[in-house]
Amino acid sequence: METGFDILFFWVARMAMLGLHFMGEVPFRTVFLHAMVRDEKGEKMSKTRGNVIDPLDLTARYGADALRFTLASMAGQGRDIKLSTERIAGHRAFANKIWNAARFVLMNAEGYDPQARPASVYDRWILSRFQRCADETRASLEQFQLSDAANGIYRFVWNELCDWAIELSKPALYGEKTPQERAGAQTALLTALEGALRLLHPFMPFVTEEIWQRLPNRSGRTIMLAPFPGPGSRDEEAEREMDAISRAIDGARSVRGEVNLPPNQKIPLVLFAKDRELFQRHERAFQHLANASEVTLRGFDEPRPRQAAVHVEPEVEVHLPLAGLIDFAAESARVEKEIARTEAELQGLRKRLDNAGFVARAPREVVEKDRSRADELAGKREKLARHLARVTSVEGPMEDKYPQQPKGDGSSGEQGSSSGTSGGQPKSQPPQPKSQPPQPKSQPPQPRSQPPPPRSQPPAGGEGMGGGRETSGMPELARDVEKMAERAVERVKSIARGLMEKLPADLPGMGNESEAEGARARARKRAPARRAKPKKAKKAKGSTKGPAKAARGARKSARSAGSRKGKAGKGGRAKSGAKRRPASRKGKK
Repeated sequence: METGFDILFFWVARMAMLGLHFMGEVPFRTVFLHAMVRDEKGEKMSKTRGNVIDPLDLTARYGADALRFTLASMAGQGRDIKLSTERIAGHRAFANKIWNAARFVLMNAEGYDPQARPASVYDRWILSRFQRCADETRASLEQFQLSDAANGIYRFVWNELCDWAIELSKPALYGEKTPQERAGAQTALLTALEGALRLLHPFMPFVTEEIWQRLPNRSGRTIMLAPFPGPGSRDEEAEREMDAISRAIDGARSVRGEVNLPPNQKIPLVLFAKDRELFQRHERAFQHLANASEVTLRGFDEPRPRQAAVHVEPEVEVHLPLAGLIDFAAESARVEKEIARTEAELQGLRKRLDNAGFVARAPREVVEKDRSRADELAGKREKLARHLARVTSVEGPMEDKYPQQPKGDGSSGEQGSSSGTSGGQPKSQPPQPKSQPPQPKSQPPQPRSQPPPPRSQPPAGGEGMGGGRETSGMPELARDVEKMAERAVERVKSIARGLMEKLPADLPGMGNESEAEGARARARKRAPARRAKPKKAKKAKGSTKGPAKAARGARKSARSAGSRKGKAGKGGRAKSGAKRRPASRKGKK
């Protein structure tokens, strides 16, 4: 039995009691309570409010598959579904992704051999990942966790099948490898795609049926009668190998984005790997997926390049040489301005969220939106500060203050946890102390016009590249990054003050603080005079009205005095029981 919790006692309990009474048995043993579907603000749909979402309109606009998958992916236990058209549009894009992936696989399926075996680690990896997804989906469906099942299939299709397996198989499909490797890539892609369609069919029945009918490896008349994917074996070795390769490629992409390089620009990469043979086998993958012009492999003990951004993984260090790719001075100025803007917006949001009155009175969705925006800005500020530290360190004395070399054999680092500017000191050389103490905050920054030292000049503090480094780790990096961020904010503020002083003083609101205070003081002095003038004018104006107005004023005063006297007499008559009359009438008579 499947229903909503709001009619559990109104309908479900009555059905159970009537079944016992009339039929002598329980009509159902399991009741699945789905989430309540509300509008995008979390309010219950009502015709009087006008927030009812018609599913027929959504189906006509986005398709039935997108609407079904949206509801299934958001049907978590203990929560309501805040249905919005943006989410449905996102899952319509997911349906388009499946269609385009299937079209690519079918376009390159010429000469498909069903008996071909997987020939590369990429083929074995995607088949193992499909089997893992199938096992997790079955377990989630058995426990009525529909959202976990739908989201697991979404991640496999979008992230692993489309973003990795198809891209890694292109060299084999395009004839750059042997015929055996091409046949193995065809078999792996068609097997993974056909199995993914069977997993996805309960959630998106229409697009999966349409694609499944075009596959050459289908079996049966319709996908509705095809068996659901069952248990199978996995290739743990292939998954471990591809996990290291995918994290390294993702690290190269993230470093490229942090230094503000466009995705279509080819970059050189230097890999310091524990297992050079492993990464040498996947050099073509780095060139294709990371858009690398060249990939240089080195050992962990070799010196690191200077002027390079680095991403560290337990198995490999990915270095991106920045010399000739960016203008360090211009990039540093841009990042400082961006940090200042981000910091100003973040402080405004935090000030608003720290106000208890705003949090109590504002709508809940507004508060949640501000909190998520504050978290987003905090993460952005951290990335910008890390990038500023990277740029300023290579702009100045070229000293690597933040070594990103894993300790010992390199197995103690976290996955994708660090990135910075690499030096070139061998691991066997002991760290040396800084030759100069850190500069105070009040000291002005160095002029940007100073060119960086030549590449051949060693930094102060050691003969090798990257001498004079610290090994204090991430706490020292966080402190230096915070200092650099504060220095960037102070610099932007000083630039703003200089611009304000250069503006004309007669512009409203553009003077300095002393002029503004003088203007406010003069305004306060003039204010009492302006308020007093109407009173004086009114008094003088009333004195010239003549005796007629004065006589009317006297009669009005006499009437008010008589009224007060009559009220005083009314109290005594009320006590004696006499008939009360208004004193004003007696005076008139």
